Amino acid sequence: MTAPWPREPELRALWEGGCDADSFMDEALAALIDELRADCAVVFLGHSSGAASPWRGRDRRDVLPVDALEDVSRSLVERALSTGRAQHWDVASSAPRASARELGILAAVAAPIGTPARAALYVDFRRLRDLAHAERTDVIASAAELFADVIAPTEFRPRESAVPADVAPPSLDALLTLPGLRALLPEISAAVQHPAPVLVLGETGTGKTLLAQAIAERIGRPPIVRAMLGTSQDLNTITSELFGHQPDAFTGATLRKGLVEQADGGVLVFDEVLNMPLVAQQLLLDFTQFGTYRPLGHKLKDPKRARVRLLTVTNGDLEGAVREGRFRADLYHRLAGTVIRVPPLRERRGDIPGLASILLPRIARGAPVRLSLAARRVLRAERLPWPGNVRQFELLLTRAVERLRARPGAVPHEITPEHLDPDVLTVAMEPESTPPPPVEDDRQAPFAARWQSLQMRRAQLEQEEAALLDEALAHHGGVLSKAARDLGVPRTTLASRMPPKASGG
Repeated sequence: MTAPWPREPELRALWEGGCDADSFMDEALAALIDELRADCAVVFLGHSSGAASPWRGRDRRDVLPVDALEDVSRSLVERALSTGRAQHWDVASSAPRASARELGILAAVAAPIGTPARAALYVDFRRLRDLAHAERTDVIASAAELFADVIAPTEFRPRESAVPADVAPPSLDALLTLPGLRALLPEISAAVQHPAPVLVLGETGTGKTLLAQAIAERIGRPPIVRAMLGTSQDLNTITSELFGHQPDAFTGATLRKGLVEQADGGVLVFDEVLNMPLVAQQLLLDFTQFGTYRPLGHKLKDPKRARVRLLTVTNGDLEGAVREGRFRADLYHRLAGTVIRVPPLRERRGDIPGLASILLPRIARGAPVRLSLAARRVLRAERLPWPGNVRQFELLLTRAVERLRARPGAVPHEITPEHLDPDVLTVAMEPESTPPPPVEDDRQAPFAARWQSLQMRRAQLEQEEAALLDEALAHHGGVLSKAARDLGVPRTTLASRMPPKASGG
C-alpha cells in the first residue's frame, strides 16, 4: 500500500459531490502536476494488443499533450501495463531517444491503474530544478490508486472488437480519445442514451459517418443499415429504396425489402438527407411521425410498420435549406432530436496524432507504422487548412505508407516529413502571400504559381470524380459492376478509383 496523496481527501470529496469523470480527471491531473512540479501528466488507455493511447492529459500550458505518445512515454507506459508495476526512466539511466531530446524530457514515471492494469498514469519532468520530484513515485502510485478506485473501469477500457483492425471501423471509445471529438461528449452521450433521432452535421470528410456508425454500434440495437439515396429525383425510385416494392409494382418487379424494413428493430444511418427532393421528404416525415410506411405497389388498407432509430448525416447547410424552402422545417425538427456538429480538422489540429494512431493500423494492414514527432509538427502547422478534412488526411497517410515501404527511413516503421506527399500538402496549404494576378499566357507565370494552379485543378477534378462515383454507386444500390457498366469503365478501374473504406463521412 502506497502512502496517501495529500490531495486525495479533497479530490475524493470532489468526485463524491457528483463531478463527472472528465472534469474530475482534468482537476486531478492538474493537482498532480502542481504537487510534483511536473511538466506533463497523462492517463493512457490500455488495449488488448498491448498498445496504449492517451485518454486525458494536462501539461503546464493547459494543452492536451498529444506529443507524449512518443518513444519514451510509449515504452514506459506499455511496460507498466504489462508488468503491473510502476516504471521510472531518466537521462542518467539510459541515453534519451530522439523524441525525448526534442521534447526536453529528463525523467518520467508510469504507474499502472487498476488490477489488472486497464490504464496507466504517465508523468514527466523537463526542468533540472524539478528532477528530485521524479523520485516521488509513492505520490504517483497513490494518485493511480485513487483514479482506479473512483473511476469505473469501463471509463478506462475501450470495448474490444472481434473484427480485425484492418476491417473494423473505429469504436466510439477510440474516437473519443481525440480531444476535438471528446468536446462533443455531452451530445454524443445524449445520442447514445436517449431514443430521439440524431442529426450529425459537418463539412465533407470530417468523419461524420464514422462517428454515426460508432454511435450506432454503441446503441447496441442491430441491425445497423446505411442508407444513401444519391441525387435521384424520382419518387418511385426513392420509395423503392427506402420502403421496398411489391412483385407487381412495375413490369418485371420482384419482392424487395426496403432499407427501412431491413433496419427494423435496429438503427438506420441516413447519409446526405439533403439529396431528397421535397416531394420525397413527405414520405420520410410520415415515417418519423408514425413509424408506418407503404412499399411501392402496396395495396393493403393498413400500412406496414417498423421500429427504427434514425441517425441522419449531412455535410450541407440543413438550417439554410429550411430557410430557403428546400427542406421541410417539420422534417428537420423530427430529425434534429440531438444535433452533433463535427468541427473541421483545421479547428482540431490536436486530433492529428490520435487520428494517425486510429487510421494507420487500417492503412498499413496492422503493420506497426507511426508518425514521427517531426511529421506531426508539419501536419499540425497553422498554414495547413485541410479543406478535405479527415478524408484528405487519410489520403496523405496512405501515400506516406506507400512511400515508406518504397524507401524506408532511419526507423523502418516511422513516417517522417520526407514521406509526406508534397502534392497533397501543396493542395492543403494556404499561400503565405497573395498570389499574383493571372497572366494572359500561363507559361509566363512563375513555376511555383503554375505548380500550385495545377494542383488546385487536380484537387477539384478528384472531388468531382469522387462525387460522380458516389452518385453512380448510390444509383445502382452499391453494386460496383453495374455502376462501372453505366459509367463505361472496367470494374477493376472503378474499384481502383474508389476512396478507402475508412474515409470519414
